[in-house]
Amino acid sequence: GLMYIGLGDEYDHSAINSRTSMLFYIAAFLVFMSVAVLPFFMMERPTFLRERTNGAYGVGAWVLANFLCSLPGLALISILSTVCVVPLAGLNGFGVFFAALLCSLIAAEGFMNLIGQSVVVVSSSTSSSLNLTLSP
Repeated sequence: GLMYIGLGDEYDHSAINSRTSMLFYIAAFLVFMSVAVLPFFMMERPTFLRERTNGAYGVGAWVLANFLCSLPGLALISILSTVCVVPLAGLNGFGVFFAALLCSLIAAEGFMNLIGQSVVVVSSSTSSSLNLTLSP
């Protein structure tokens, strides 16, 4: 927030460019940080496969539960970032900034799950044994 203090709501070219840069930097930083969770997704996979094979739950239930469990954390990250940036930069639209940041983090989380699944599928197709790929 301090990096963009007093950015304000001016309408000249420089102020608009500064606000755009700020919005991109904050959203990109937080979205790229969500990729750091990929190793944990890979570590959960053997447990998920074992429990799904035993009939504890299906894929849809796991995806829904994983999404619902990640929502409070994503909302907390979004609200804290919004509280730190919007008032200090002197921007209007607290709710819009929060909603845009939350939606981008949710999309990044979904892409991270997709990439995590793809990495396992590609590595298991190139490996001679699926057990070697899934072992921690």
